[in-house]
Amino acid sequence: MDARNRGSRSTSDITTSWSTLQGLRRQVRERFPDCWSLPVRKKHWDVIFDEVADGQRVLDVGGDRKALDALKARLPGLTYKSMNVDRAQPHDYYSLDDVHEKFQAIFLFEVIEHLAFEEGVSLIQKLHGLLEPGGKLLLTTPNVCHPHRFFDPTHKTAYRHDDLGALLMASGFEVTRVFRLYNASFFPRLFRLYVGVWLHRYLS
Repeated sequence: MDARNRGSRSTSDITTSWSTLQGLRRQVRERFPDCWSLPVRKKHWDVIFDEVADGQRVLDVGGDRKALDALKARLPGLTYKSMNVDRAQPHDYYSLDDVHEKFQAIFLFEVIEHLAFEEGVSLIQKLHGLLEPGGKLLLTTPNVCHPHRFFDPTHKTAYRHDDLGALLMASGFEVTRVFRLYNASFFPRLFRLYVGVWLHRYLS
């Protein structure tokens, strides 16, 4: 999911107002009706290289710095910083509270599902404050409609695309694009996207 910092944050608290959350969900569904309407990209790299320009400043939240070599190969002028609570690995930051600079893009890949809903809201609001106006947040989370979301016992909150969009909008973001990510070899990909999809739709 791609979201752009629109410069001001909503005063609505979706952690205490169900009606506000539902209203924002409805707005997201008007633009992105269901998961079947979302375009499919192979990897998050495809989205990164569409959205991030050379010379920009990027913060990778929850990253492991493995992305750095691939990013630098395509975007040699990129300024890359990583933040992770895992002190067993080298990072620029180990807490968002220590970050006192602004970025033009922030990555949050497969992180938010490990937090309780209220913690997820707090995280997104903090990231909003670390982005320059017009900056982009690129975020992924497991597909709530797929059994693999149950495979990791550390997952705490499952998000549909409209839930995540509502959270972002309430935190001052404009949701610009939403994708499904699916990477497989040719024949499994062909079967899932053009045959298996109808079975999934039939079973809701």
